[in-house]
Amino acid sequence: MLLLGKMHSRAKSRSCDNYLSIKDAESLDSCIQSTLSALYRPFGVTAATVLWQLFSVVERQYRGDGLRCLIDFLLPSKRILQLIQQETCVRFRGLLFYHEGWPLCIHEKVILQLAPLHKVRLKQGDFYLQIVPLGRKAAKLVIKCLSASGQAITEIPITESMYGSVFTAEFLQNVTRDRNLHPLQNCLLTTGTAVYRTPWKNVVNPLFVSSTSDTIMQARCSRGAFRGHLSTCSTSGSTGTLDSHRSSIESLHSQGTDSIFSEPTSPNRNPMDPNGEVHGTSDTAVPIIKLERSGEECETGQESEDNDGREGGAWVQDALFHHRP
Repeated sequence: MLLLGKMHSRAKSRSCDNYLSIKDAESLDSCIQSTLSALYRPFGVTAATVLWQLFSVVERQYRGDGLRCLIDFLLPSKRILQLIQQETCVRFRGLLFYHEGWPLCIHEKVILQLAPLHKVRLKQGDFYLQIVPLGRKAAKLVIKCLSASGQAITEIPITESMYGSVFTAEFLQNVTRDRNLHPLQNCLLTTGTAVYRTPWKNVVNPLFVSSTSDTIMQARCSRGAFRGHLSTCSTSGSTGTLDSHRSSIESLHSQGTDSIFSEPTSPNRNPMDPNGEVHGTSDTAVPIIKLERSGEECETGQESEDNDGREGGAWVQDALFHHRP
């Protein structure tokens, strides 16, 4: 059984590719944490999300056999995630990412899921990226979204030849061109049990910093200037707004260009600007948001990934954000 008691402990640095060295549950736990911590950085803030996702895979897919999950799913997934990361980041050689885990995560918000988002009520245009088991010692990357009818979940496999182009603006059009689907626009990200919706353009355009301590300090000090909003599903299928002014500093920094109310703007430079500031592509700053569970639940009209979609959907909160931890 997978141990989760040391969720936030520092993972050991030894490689886990040689799974024959695993002798007991503790070494299995260390191996799993070591594998995940190398991918989803900083692991201190992503550990709870990815470990619980993996735990659900162990229970649902491998009947509690953590070692079998490691061999047949996690290690093959590691190879896929490393390839995606390497082929994506090579386009930005020489630049320092503000979020070290990109493109797998944006600080605590996980982009590439290890488990299905059960009970999440998807809207047309919503999608998420997931690594799924594929038999013995194999896994694959897929996009999950609503079918054209909106009555089922569609799974779109992504071939290895496309890994380098996943995190580009054109990717969604390329994979859906010959499919009878609504245009995909909003990517779902997760933090613990919270699910966020953000435009794909916010995910594929990473932030950069210079290597100088002054620039990094400036980025940290600029946190307080951000304002924004979250939205939740309503029973009528429309979007309700949570007042951002009720938010606290222990939360999500978000930004987007299609905010439904006016907020102070903050100038942003081009992502490739040589001056070394923290960069973004949008020009509307949005604030720190408290992760609250208020609002109305989507009860009708949306499909979930759990059976016939009639169970209560998890909250999907609009996070039209500019990526900051």
